[in-house]
Amino acid sequence: MDQVIFKLSLYFSNDLYKYFTRQRTLNNIFGIKKYKYDINSTKKFTYSNNDVDGFFIYYMNTSQKFTETNIVFENSYSSYNEVLCTYCTLQKFIDNKNLHLINLYGVPFNLYYMISRTKSYESICDETNVGLTREYCPKKTFMELKVNKSETFEPDNVAPFWKPEYANLDCKRIFNGDKEYIEEARNNRITFKNEELSMKCRDIKKRSFNIEDFPRNPQESRYSIAYAFNVYKEYPLLERRLSSHYSPRNHYCYLVDSKSPHIREKLVQLSQCLPNVYVTEKSYNMTSGGNYAIIAQMECMKLLLEKKWDYLFLQQNDDFPLKTTRQLIEVLETMNFPVEIGFVDPSSTVPFRYNTSDSWQYKDLHFFLPNDRRLGNPSIALDKIVFQKGSVCIGVPRETAAYLTYKVNLTTFLNKMNVDIYGNDELAWQTIFTDKYLQIPGCTPRKCISTYRPRETFLNRKVMWEPEECPTNKYHHSICTWGVEMLPQLDSFNELFGYRFRGEVDFGAEVCWMEYLYNRTHFYKHKRLDLWHYYNLPQSVLKRLQIKNDYEAIRECKL
Repeated sequence: MDQVIFKLSLYFSNDLYKYFTRQRTLNNIFGIKKYKYDINSTKKFTYSNNDVDGFFIYYMNTSQKFTETNIVFENSYSSYNEVLCTYCTLQKFIDNKNLHLINLYGVPFNLYYMISRTKSYESICDETNVGLTREYCPKKTFMELKVNKSETFEPDNVAPFWKPEYANLDCKRIFNGDKEYIEEARNNRITFKNEELSMKCRDIKKRSFNIEDFPRNPQESRYSIAYAFNVYKEYPLLERRLSSHYSPRNHYCYLVDSKSPHIREKLVQLSQCLPNVYVTEKSYNMTSGGNYAIIAQMECMKLLLEKKWDYLFLQQNDDFPLKTTRQLIEVLETMNFPVEIGFVDPSSTVPFRYNTSDSWQYKDLHFFLPNDRRLGNPSIALDKIVFQKGSVCIGVPRETAAYLTYKVNLTTFLNKMNVDIYGNDELAWQTIFTDKYLQIPGCTPRKCISTYRPRETFLNRKVMWEPEECPTNKYHHSICTWGVEMLPQLDSFNELFGYRFRGEVDFGAEVCWMEYLYNRTHFYKHKRLDLWHYYNLPQSVLKRLQIKNDYEAIRECKL
């Protein structure tokens, strides 16, 4: 039929020509068999062709799950070359075509006709075609450079991961899925024994701290990550977690509970040996109920802003990485370094997490600095802050950390929150980052929390809450404690950090994971994650809208 229309169109009037040669939809450009997949459960994404650049195609090519993507050419009469460029770049550079159901909307009739007739995309995607040159098709040139840029792998010249002699599991057998050995390790769990570690600098460095092993890959050479830890117990575990992902390019700050001076003493000794490890001068009487948790995080944030880094993770004593530093940076780069923050429904618990008899009007919270125009706004002054709830572990780009420290004053608010009420720390960041007056860089409109920050896409902490299935059947405060039987599956989690191992339950499992992470960092070829997954997360969409200054779309909670 299209062939007949194409030939007859040569004799049509102008109006008839426009009608019969209107733009078409080119469905399933890779010709994959749809029936192989459950279309109803397939994740579907729609993008303007303006968003389909070289990075977009590069991330798409890392996909590990089946998705459907609609690409819309929005101009009333899209350029032939514009559509040809996208079509040919996708055809040439998407390797795992069976994972992508791609539909192009707004294809010019003449190109649609040619593609429909051809048996092979190569006949259309002729390299001599002007529409595929660097000038007209930069995304194709970008991918050619990416593909042709080979990366030779050489293991780092560093010592094996250091671990105590009593933690003598054959971790490799566990990660290889040796069921018999895993069952044996599960029935004979190794628990933590207090270790008297030598704190001489030469001995510290022997325990897997490679301070001169600067990463050679482009991601870690370009970006630096900072960490702020609130800690209170078990120095050997803290040191081992750090050594598993330590990089001389990153920065690590510890604020130690005032009830743990012995931990602080050892961390100070560690900081005297490692130039990018810091311990704050101040200590606070932190409690499991949340007292001083956010104030402590702010203390490390202030210290770290004196250093050079790009992104900051705020963490607690038992948080640990699930990804290598390079993988972390690749994910952050894919997402454009967004604020990473988790929310839960505040309705049932928030009224019991702060002092309701105190004043929460903005005039009594003193957020705004003397030269801030918001300070004299009476409509703001008499309004009340609205509380939200979520995890205290968040991630922020440097711009956001600087704003929190230098552009607003959080002191009064945090002091008012810091009362002896359980879980007060779980309100602070979520309240600040959804406040319409504070306008923290990377904030989320309150009405859009469920759209841009669904609980299931939060990346900063993988937690298994009761009654969720717990492979070890061991819970602590309703949270699953991880063990050796879980190790083979940790690599598959999308989250960036885990919570938690407990040394008194299965110390051997944690040592094995830290060894695995260290080995993957130094001795194994880099394993690229499913960056297409991270690119399509709602918080990534929000960040791209913020970069475009598309405030109307954000106000309408558009994805």
